Amino acid sequence: MKNQSMKLNFLFNTLKTLMTILFPAISFPYASRILGVKQIGAVQYSSSIVSYFALFAALGISVYSVREGAKLRNDRKKLSKFSSEMLLINLISTGISYTVLLLFICLNFFNGYVILILVSSLLIVFTTLSVEWLYQIMEDYAYISLRSLIIQIISLILLFTFVKSKEDYLVYAFIIVFSTSGYFFMNLISSRRFVDFFRVGKLELSKHIKPILVVFGVSVASSIYLNIDVVVLGAIFGDYEVGLYTVAVKINVIVRGLISSVGIVVLPRLTNYLYNHKYKEYNQMLRSGVSLNLMLAIPCAIGLFMLSKETILLVSGAEYLEATFASRILAANLIFSTLDGLLYYQVLIPYNLEKKACFGTIFGAVVNLILNFLLVFKFSYNGVAVATLIAEVLVFIMFLYILKEKINIKYLFSDVYKFILAGLPIIPICYFGMRIGNGLVLSLLLVIILSATVYFILLYFLKVSLVHEGLRDIKKLVKRK
Repeated sequence: MKNQSMKLNFLFNTLKTLMTILFPAISFPYASRILGVKQIGAVQYSSSIVSYFALFAALGISVYSVREGAKLRNDRKKLSKFSSEMLLINLISTGISYTVLLLFICLNFFNGYVILILVSSLLIVFTTLSVEWLYQIMEDYAYISLRSLIIQIISLILLFTFVKSKEDYLVYAFIIVFSTSGYFFMNLISSRRFVDFFRVGKLELSKHIKPILVVFGVSVASSIYLNIDVVVLGAIFGDYEVGLYTVAVKINVIVRGLISSVGIVVLPRLTNYLYNHKYKEYNQMLRSGVSLNLMLAIPCAIGLFMLSKETILLVSGAEYLEATFASRILAANLIFSTLDGLLYYQVLIPYNLEKKACFGTIFGAVVNLILNFLLVFKFSYNGVAVATLIAEVLVFIMFLYILKEKINIKYLFSDVYKFILAGLPIIPICYFGMRIGNGLVLSLLLVIILSATVYFILLYFLKVSLVHEGLRDIKKLVKRK
């Protein structure tokens, strides 16, 4: 396989991420107004329930496949055998997961949500059949971006055509599934460019089970502190509180998804560097990844904290303003959740440290679970937001402790103070800008543009290498034109 440009891959994956967040960014404001707080809460609660069964179906196969497949991608026969093994294991786990889900339904665990959960559960089989990990192994981000664009456009057309009243929440749930994994059929057909599924002789499944289960342990623990807040809220309070909290979470997830897109891009390349003992290239790329994530996460966190009220008004309306405090807490969490994902995908996975990562993540999940039950009764959705923040901070500390002998932590985070200094002016810009502007949308737009301009000018004068490298690339591009 030709060695793809890392910058081009990042560009394509950023485009893909933009397409992925385009649907919730446009659909959620529309749906939250059409369906209302209670129906949005029911859809989110059902999705959170299904997420646990989807987690068991996935088994951590995606992360394991990308890491191990990156070592085999230049040998079609070996990659075909490996991919067939991964798909077969995934099909077996999906079958088991569906069986358990149906058992829970038959035992009346989900009264009032059965149809909604069945619709949402289509995500499980769609995700399995999509073999998305294969395209990440091959770094085929051009195809991924184009495919995502097509699916998101179709999803938006379906949304505006069929979701017209509160009774259309089932249709909305299906469209969410389709927008997330509706490309599975396209992927299966296109995969023949890279591999020949189930045409490679005898398959060896057992050797993969143990390492997959270790990655799965991390996925389970991560899912607990990513989704337990919604499950606890729904079980104790109901759909209304979940609906309010969902707004705060959605805003955070959209921004975090865009920032974290770099982590998926560099995982196969980092794994390949370590596998071939190219430690210098690995460390350089790792530092660039950390700096890029922090350069984006810190100003976004500050901006979201300052503009939580205005963002909620714009996204969902005054009906959801009670979620403002929770939104501010999750804005602070944006930095730590981004760093946790980065350290996991860019360091722990390439270094085969899944077992230690599992321990750190389980610790965070247990803390989050305990704090959820301690805080939820008194503070409702604000309490679960605080629990999530504390859990992410603790996981970050644990990951740093695990990695202290593998990486130069001071070297990786050497530019953090520059990002913080450059981000501080965003606070007065947001505070005063929203008070002197005319109209919510115009004021937000002007504040964001001014904040970004001031931020990057300060980064330039603070001599942040990423900014100077970016400007040099732009100058080269202009000269070629």
